[in-house]
Amino acid sequence: MVKSKARTTEMKAQAATVETHVISRGRFQYLLVVPDGPHAGKYLPETTLPDQYCRDKLQVVIDATVLDEKGMVYKPGPTDIPEEDFEVPKIRVEEIRMKE
Repeated sequence: MVKSKARTTEMKAQAATVETHVISRGRFQYLLVVPDGPHAGKYLPETTLPDQYCRDKLQVVIDATVLDEKGMVYKPGPTDIPEEDFEVPKIRVEEIRMKE
């Protein structure tokens, strides 16, 4: 009998890009996008990213854990009140640094 390999939830030295979502006037949400590999996809950090990493298309390297929960990504509504748009997995970022 062959055991199937469980997908790990740890990311070490993973390249990612910061993606900015405007959710209302002057309010933003920042996702981390992993472009390829077994963890490819968009992720919502569990806590706010430090200010120096809140730049759209910024290339970063992260150490993170994928959590067993999803977070809501919002979009601006017609009255500038954020509305639900889509869900993505949440991650706990242990370390983030600029990509060299």
